[in-house]
This record gives sequence, structure tokens and C-alpha cells, in this order.
Amino acid sequence: MDGTIESVEEYSDEPLVPAVERTHRILWELHMASPQGIGASKLAEKLDLPRSSAYRLVRSLKVLGYLSETGVGGRLTLGPSILDIARSAFRSHDLVSVARPYLTRLSSICGQTVKLSAERGNEVEVLDCVESPHPFRLSARIGSRFPITAGAASKVLLAYMPETLQSRVLDEPLPRFTGNSITDRNTMAKCLLEIRRDGVASDDEEHALGIRAIAAPVFDSLGRCIAAVSIAYLAASNPASSDLATWEIHLRRCVQEIRDALVGVSS
Repeated sequence: MDGTIESVEEYSDEPLVPAVERTHRILWELHMASPQGIGASKLAEKLDLPRSSAYRLVRSLKVLGYLSETGVGGRLTLGPSILDIARSAFRSHDLVSVARPYLTRLSSICGQTVKLSAERGNEVEVLDCVESPHPFRLSARIGSRFPITAGAASKVLLAYMPETLQSRVLDEPLPRFTGNSITDRNTMAKCLLEIRRDGVASDDEEHALGIRAIAAPVFDSLGRCIAAVSIAYLAASNPASSDLATWEIHLRRCVQEIRDALVGVSS
């Protein structure tokens, strides 16, 4: 049986939220109508929506930047917010495809589970995971999300977050998950400074008992932290200090190689 570092998710057969389903249909119809767009009245007619409901949704989507309205005939097209989301999705895809061979090699060298994670607001999302070859191992489902205040990868991403956003996180109560969770603001701030100084973070069962990890940041060509690579292992395995030191050397090499590869792809 595998250990787990997955987040808990609930599955159900409940129907879609009507407003969300309608929003999806509007965006998809505009996607199909691109680049010429479509009028609001025609859009409501095609989707068989009451005009009042369609106009309210369209107005909200315009304010949020998901729709744009042309000056000629008031035709609707997809807006800049959609482009920003699409760019983010493409960047994540490129990052995963570029990083995968380096993650695989790192996992092979260390014999442990290796994750690639990225910040998503006040959470951290697992973008990719290469599991340890051991029969008893940790696993993380791709797409799983974790709090940004506990865990090695989470603390790396929090440490390199823009100062204003980091302050917002630290101004909120820091949740306790285990007896080792950091819940004091000053202690966390000091920890984040040390991570930026050393370029590596550790997790001593802060988010889940029995799970430890080390992590390092992945930078883009502009020096921005766009992800974290972590080596997760069972606390019961109790690796020697020399092993941890070796893992850290290879971890630092891994994130540097990913950065170099990303620069090569973008150049």
C-alpha cells in the first residue's frame, strides 16, 4: 500500500451550478464564433437563454474582462482575461513537459517521490509527480492542492511570493495541521527569509505526520519563482544526514537544469 500526500476531495453526482453552466456555454459559443464575434441578442437566442439572464451574465463577464465588445454592431468576442488564463495554461504545460525528464532523473537518483508544484493564490497545486520505485511510497495526485503555509514546496513558493501578497498570507491566522506546523507569524517570516537566503526549504511533518520533504525554487529567465521541486519521503525511512546532503545537491542541480531548459525553449 502506498503512503499518500493527496488532498481530500469529495466526488458527487450533483448537477452543475446553472450560472456556471450558462457561463461556460457563453464562452464556448464565443470561442466558436471567433474572430468575428456575435451580438448579445443572437447569443441569447442561440443558447436558448432568457435575454435578461443572458445580458446580466454578459455584463458581468465584460466587467471581469472575459468578454469584449466591438464598436461595430456591439458584437461580443472573448476578452483579455481569457488570453491571460490561456497563457498561464500553456506556460504550465511547457513547464511540465520541460521538467519531466529532470524530475524523473532526480527521483531515480534519490529513490524518492519528486513533485513539481506551483502557487495558486493561497494554495499550491501539484503540476507533476514522479513516484518512488519503492513498494511503500508517497504519491500525489496531479492537480491536488495544499495550503501555502505548510510543507517544503509551499514555503518555497510563499518565500518568493511578491511582498504584498506574502504579507496578506501572513496577516491571516496560520493554520495548525500537526504539532510541527508553524503558526506564529514572526517565526514564519524568519523561516521565509532563511529560505530565500539558502535557496532550499525543508518540511519536518508540518502538514502531515510521517511525511518529510525538501524543496527548491524554479526560476524563469527573469528571475521569478514559477514553481518548486520537492523530494518527499517517509519520516520512518530516517535517511542519514549524508543522504539528505546528497539529495539536496541533486535537487539544486535539478531546478537549475529546468531553468536552463526553459530559457532554451523560450529563446
